[in-house]
Amino acid sequence: MEGVLDWLKRNRDNILWGAVVVVLAAAFFAYRNRERLFKEPGQWEYMQGVYAFAQGDTTQALNILDELVAKHPGSKWAKRALYYLGYHYYETGNAELGEEYWTKFLKSKPKDPFLEANAKAGLASLKADAEDYRGAVKLLGEAYEQTPYETYKGFFLYRKGSCLLLAGDTAEALKAFELAAEKYEETPAGREAKKMAKLLGGT
Repeated sequence: MEGVLDWLKRNRDNILWGAVVVVLAAAFFAYRNRERLFKEPGQWEYMQGVYAFAQGDTTQALNILDELVAKHPGSKWAKRALYYLGYHYYETGNAELGEEYWTKFLKSKPKDPFLEANAKAGLASLKADAEDYRGAVKLLGEAYEQTPYETYKGFFLYRKGSCLLLAGDTAEALKAFELAAEKYEETPAGREAKKMAKLLGGT
């Protein structure tokens, strides 16, 4: 590991510039071929908005995604834009707007299990912040069932156990931690769940 870190430090500038060149080349290719590649309504605008976020141009990204939602309501790209708008506002500390956009996203029936699960997990965080731990547990349970990825399942289950513990339900929290430790033992959340299970007197 130390050798890898040393190599990364020595080649940091080359790595960074290489990444910049790849991103810019991809963006240029997408722009030149936008009519052929992005035929669905709102798809090109969505890519522009996500790219602007990646470049740190938050103001432009928000303008593009807001315009996309207004111009192509009901499209899958507008629905995904609602998710990322919610994520942005949550990450920047605006819980009210984060909740508003995530709720709109879920109500739009996006048919995107991964983003739907993440939106519910985000809303669960808002519930937990407000000390509504039972509400958070419900949303995390739904996110756990919905996400298609094992790593996320382990993480959501671990968080569910944590919220159950905060709600004072030690027995159910232990069950959640033990299940996460058993089914997702190779994930970071599974390993943390195993520690929590032992602290609570489990196996």
